[in-house]
Amino acid sequence: MRSQLVNWFLLVLALSDLCVLVSSFFVFSLPVVAEYMEDYELVSLSPKLLVMFYPVAHSSHTTSVYLTILVSVHRYLGVCHPFLVSLEAYYSKAKFQKKSAWLSG
Repeated sequence: MRSQLVNWFLLVLALSDLCVLVSSFFVFSLPVVAEYMEDYELVSLSPKLLVMFYPVAHSSHTTSVYLTILVSVHRYLGVCHPFLVSLEAYYSKAKFQKKSAWLSG
């Protein structure tokens, strides 16, 4: 079960979604919470955090979209065309696609 490729795709997708959640908290929720709590040091710090976490949020979101597409294509080929692609060539291409989706996002 561990060696199945879809499990690795879903693991990387989960990590990407975790990055989206954490960075989105710093981008969207932290400034509002800091103003509500009247913590002016945190309010003055939030633009600096926004500059750091906004690109991370968008690149993680893009990576999540690319990985969702990769999982969909992988499952389509596995269900509709199971004997179309040889396993070894398919696994090497899939590893390359997984790494390129993570790096391009």
